[in-house]
Amino acid sequence: LKYGTRTSTLKSKQYLLIHQESHRRGTGSPSLTHPVQRSSSCGYICDTYLLRGENCVIHNHTSSHPPRFSALQVFAKQSCGDMTSEWGEKSTVDLMSRYVSKEMGHGVPKEGWRICLAHEFKEKRKPFQAKDVSLSNVMDHVGLGIRYLKWWYKKTQVEKKAPFIDMFRALPLRQIYGAPLGGIGGGSITRGWRGEFCRWQLNPGMYHYKTVIANQFTVCLRRGGQTVYQQVLSVERPPTLQGWNWGYCGEYAFYHALYPRAWTVYQLPGQNVTLTCRQISPVIPHDYQDSSLPVAVFVWDIENKNDYDLDVSIMFTMVNGSGHKDDKSGGHWNEPFHLEKNGEAVSGILLHHCTTVNPYTLCIAAREQVRFICVVSCRHALV
Repeated sequence: LKYGTRTSTLKSKQYLLIHQESHRRGTGSPSLTHPVQRSSSCGYICDTYLLRGENCVIHNHTSSHPPRFSALQVFAKQSCGDMTSEWGEKSTVDLMSRYVSKEMGHGVPKEGWRICLAHEFKEKRKPFQAKDVSLSNVMDHVGLGIRYLKWWYKKTQVEKKAPFIDMFRALPLRQIYGAPLGGIGGGSITRGWRGEFCRWQLNPGMYHYKTVIANQFTVCLRRGGQTVYQQVLSVERPPTLQGWNWGYCGEYAFYHALYPRAWTVYQLPGQNVTLTCRQISPVIPHDYQDSSLPVAVFVWDIENKNDYDLDVSIMFTMVNGSGHKDDKSGGHWNEPFHLEKNGEAVSGILLHHCTTVNPYTLCIAAREQVRFICVVSCRHALV
């Protein structure tokens, strides 16, 4: 909304106002009503007012001389916490319409973005490419286009590298992505809302879009020493790895994202058991150093509502690689490790990916706080 908009277009709505203080002070400033809402949903206190004029005064309750403001920026959103507004509620109802279970998981907040794993998006979206630029825009930005072509040619033909902005080979848009794993500025691995590991940013700024189907969680229930249930926690039915029990029913699970965390709730059909997987990335207030660590944690909560005990095992498999063609180049190797410190123990494995350019090492580990942890290194994957 531009400065000077009449209040007739704004009445009956509440707006968060961000003001720029004027250097000159004058008279004739008019009016805001008293605060009608006080919000602290974003970690700070802000007052929400009804707009009653073209200029306004914010009444500072701690000062007897309220500052005057002239340039208004009115953001047409009611507050930072409007995920529970009418629009948000309708969106959530649509995204969760195929969820048939009544289980809501352990510790899942009300705020955030929630979707059933069986949901299918109806919209068909296409990426913006060079051919979509209008002739008028081309004429207005000829200089920019020439500089981009020179840069693109140098990157792709001379340096033989992938450009981080490629207008000629745009990837099809896929509505599969969820909250990324990892801190700020140290690279990330994006996990889709259906649980797939599907976008890799091991070099900050450079993205590799490939779903590695073998990277999965699998659950096993045992009663009295006998296996009563085993399932890969994925709705996919890939043509590979046929010995795995694929095809989990997505109508019994949902994904909930509130960055830097995300939750996936699985009800195991017919077992009266609910699993909640909480994914945590290290985004820590006032701690920039630890917030930049390229790590993430998965915490599992298991609810057994039967009147008998069950042995529940969670298995995680991960390939040594990111689905890139260099995964099959050879020379990659895995190294198990065990660490003990301050009375706690951690066991895991290092997956050394030894490529000629930008080699890296993935590390997967678990605290030894359960009955046992078994780490098995296969030729290309961790189990």
